[in-house]
Amino acid sequence: MKFVQASVVADDPAISAWLLATCTGRARELGAENGHPEVIVEVGMFRADDVLREIVAEQGFEFATSYQRMRIDHAGPLPLPEPPTGTTIRQGAHDDQTRRAFHAMMTKAFAGQDSAALAPYAEWLETHEKRDGFDWSQLTMVERDGRVIAGSDCNHAFVETDNCGYVGRLGVLPEARGLGLAKYLLRRWQRTLASK
Repeated sequence: MKFVQASVVADDPAISAWLLATCTGRARELGAENGHPEVIVEVGMFRADDVLREIVAEQGFEFATSYQRMRIDHAGPLPLPEPPTGTTIRQGAHDDQTRRAFHAMMTKAFAGQDSAALAPYAEWLETHEKRDGFDWSQLTMVERDGRVIAGSDCNHAFVETDNCGYVGRLGVLPEARGLGLAKYLLRRWQRTLASK
């Protein structure tokens, strides 16, 4: 099974419908070419976009997952939080071994969540390296006993438009949950942005 994510942006609903149909057709072709008997196309949209919602429904799509975009503003400098007991923090993934460890941890953290599953390593790596404004210093890892147990993949995608940073993905291994690692990573990123 192959997952394909699609974004449809157009002023004219007819063009949006054509773009979606074209994208879906191409996804089927790519799936067949690569030996995938089934291809799932995911279309991201804002809940208030009634026009696009109607178009995707007409083309046979069904509602699957809702994502919430949350924001917090700060009036002044934030203290850097203390790392959780018994952990080491690594800022940045500047070599292949570290990137692979981060990818493996995130893959395990999101196991069983098909819509949030990570792409295979080579594809994931290429996507990151092509992303505007991204650099590998924006990945943060929490390690315990030399093993990555949590991490965050953040970027500055909304700095220019909304004057805020963005947490693209944050994951914690199942066996390390409940230790405050996600809270620590969020606070660390808030502090990083506040100090800019």
